[in-house]
Amino acid sequence: MVASSMVERGVAVLALILILPIVSSSGVIYTSSGIVTHEILCTHIDELQFDGDKANESVAYQVGLGPRIPESNASFDLRASIAENLSGWEIQNQSHILAGLEIVNLEATLNAGAGNTVVLMAHYDTRQVSDEETDENLSLIPVPGANDGASGVAVLLELGRLIPSMNLSHEVRLVFTDVEDQGNIITGGVSLPWASGSQMWTENLTDEEVENISSLIVVDMIGDSNLTLTRTTPGNETLWQAVDLMAISLGMVADQTDCNGNNGTGQMDLNTSIGIWDDHVPPLARGIPAIDIIDVKYGSDEVLSGHWHTQNDTIDKVSSQSLESVGRLVELGLRSLVFSEISESIVEEIDTEEEVVIVKVIETETEESDLQSTIIGTLIILMLFATIATAAFVVFAENEGEL
Repeated sequence: MVASSMVERGVAVLALILILPIVSSSGVIYTSSGIVTHEILCTHIDELQFDGDKANESVAYQVGLGPRIPESNASFDLRASIAENLSGWEIQNQSHILAGLEIVNLEATLNAGAGNTVVLMAHYDTRQVSDEETDENLSLIPVPGANDGASGVAVLLELGRLIPSMNLSHEVRLVFTDVEDQGNIITGGVSLPWASGSQMWTENLTDEEVENISSLIVVDMIGDSNLTLTRTTPGNETLWQAVDLMAISLGMVADQTDCNGNNGTGQMDLNTSIGIWDDHVPPLARGIPAIDIIDVKYGSDEVLSGHWHTQNDTIDKVSSQSLESVGRLVELGLRSLVFSEISESIVEEIDTEEEVVIVKVIETETEESDLQSTIIGTLIILMLFATIATAAFVVFAENEGEL
């Protein structure tokens, strides 16, 4: 019986080894409490409450403060407003000095010390120069930062209003980073790196905190009225698989059926991956599963052009619908417990010494994706039949041995 039991376990393990990588890429998310499918995600759709209009009101308020450049009155006023609006959260301002510049990250925590930690991150600073302007008279003026700055903060604040009522049993942190958008600006004789606030926040974490973070989601530049999201690299593959499936369920993916049986809008392109250096990179480099949800085609079909880092980054370019789409995507990840219980995380190694904004652009043809899906489906069926047949043979052999 002992030998037979070991054979059965071996068969089961072999089946999982063969099937798990295949199933994970074909509409199933593995979590510590089981699997999550499109059908399961759809049971949470009616629970979603994210209000894009409320988020857009926050964008307008932030822009009304003026540019939120580091050490400015507008930056101070925004932090005070964030703390005031996050009722029930533990608020902490974390101050650091880099090249004589004060970096102040704001961290809000709920359910401190409970279960795994889910971190939601957005930068609140705006770039102090409009260096993508062709007019030299405009290039030294700070960016208004309606989309690049205010949109991410607005999404986190609206989620912060909703999360306390979700009755989550795990810790959630909302991290508002400073000095993300000041890269390549000379301060104190030093060229500032991109994502400085995130770097400081990450360095401030203990090893125990790092180990306890199940997922970190950055939202940045997600208010564009012509929302065009893609996967971004570097990033945690397991988290991206989860986001892909949730985006389909919410109707954000063209030619994919949402929970209401309708084709998606095309706000999310699953066939394109764009490299970007953003607030997610320092956490990734320390081994934290992280991704960056960002629209890098803001007012243009080209990457990081159009309204980006110009005087055109104004409130009229931001859409309540876009804010709501991204807000509900993150909300679904929280309510379905995907972000807190996701397993089989694949952590990508990051070369932190090569600090670049754009890494690469990869496009995958839809026809190739369809072919892969067909192959995957066939392999799953074959593996299932093989597993069942092998298990049946083991049981038969065991019974024969007992006679």
